[in-house]
Amino acid sequence: MKRGLILLTLLLFQFSLSFAQLKLKKTLPVNGTVVDSTKVGATGYASISTIYKSDSVYHKSTKSDENGNFTIPDLDLGKHLLVISHGSFDDHHQSLDIDNQSSSLIDLKKIVLKYRMNTL
Repeated sequence: MKRGLILLTLLLFQFSLSFAQLKLKKTLPVNGTVVDSTKVGATGYASISTIYKSDSVYHKSTKSDENGNFTIPDLDLGKHLLVISHGSFDDHHQSLDIDNQSSSLIDLKKIVLKYRMNTL
């Protein structure tokens, strides 16, 4: 009986530790608007991806809407590289460092893509 009670207590303790670790994993939404440098208008349907800086592993991706707005709803804490691509424009790379001190929303505001010049 005493062994069973000790075993049950240890199992409950292990379960509570596992649950606590799950709750500590924080995610934050990231918003922004992709605009065109030539006319400073919206650049719709750009591809937005995040890559973990620690190991260069792909993490999340989305597309901007027709007005250039995008949201990545649940980006993990840590250091990321944001990569924005669109057909006629140079790729945009931006570092994101999301930590426990970050607010509840990360707003990148306007991200200007530079027009890709074709040389002959």
